[in-house]
Amino acid sequence: MSKINIFISHTSADHDFVWELAKRMKKDLKGVADIFVDDWEIKVGDSIVRKIDEAAQKADFFIIVLSKHSIKQEWVKREIDIAFTKLTQKQSKILPVWLEITEKDVPPILAPLKAAVFKNRVIIDEEQYQKLIEPILDHEKAKILLRFQESVLDDITHLDLILEKETPTRQEVQFVLKLIKESPVYERYFFPKLYSLEWFDILKAEGYFSPEKAPGPRPAEREG
Repeated sequence: MSKINIFISHTSADHDFVWELAKRMKKDLKGVADIFVDDWEIKVGDSIVRKIDEAAQKADFFIIVLSKHSIKQEWVKREIDIAFTKLTQKQSKILPVWLEITEKDVPPILAPLKAAVFKNRVIIDEEQYQKLIEPILDHEKAKILLRFQESVLDDITHLDLILEKETPTRQEVQFVLKLIKESPVYERYFFPKLYSLEWFDILKAEGYFSPEKAPGPRPAEREG
């Protein structure tokens, strides 16, 4: 049986955490998986872009380490795009890691995906670590994960197509309302992309702009 290829997407600011995570995974997945971390695999004289692209293209799992540093990096955004492209081709699964961040910090397209949450970059949380590697070790859970992520991607793609229309159909309106009512992460993805005035009346009728749903006033700053 061929080994599983794992690509860890991260930024250099999170190097210490990623280094410890990758070392632990290399030990625990010995004989099962090959793990790509640019520090390990890229030698002097290698083309960085080519080596990373090669590793990304053959990845079975993308571990995307999201932190306050990485979510701002264009390089990480590019690797996320590659991961989603491979997901649409049923060639890869995405394993998000939230490192010292919460859901509100996560890019909307990644928010619906289940993540391993590490609240401390110094100590590897054992429960979250096991959650991260579970689908790598369990083929059936990997298949379930792929089906779930494909479903999320289908929903997001459908949302984007509907948002491009000036006038959505009744079925499209029902689809959107059902989705954003069932999950706050879809609501958070949907509203920043909203431009059509037609949706204002639809959402107003559903109570989305009522005082109860409006954000409360910010507390006054203390003087002095």
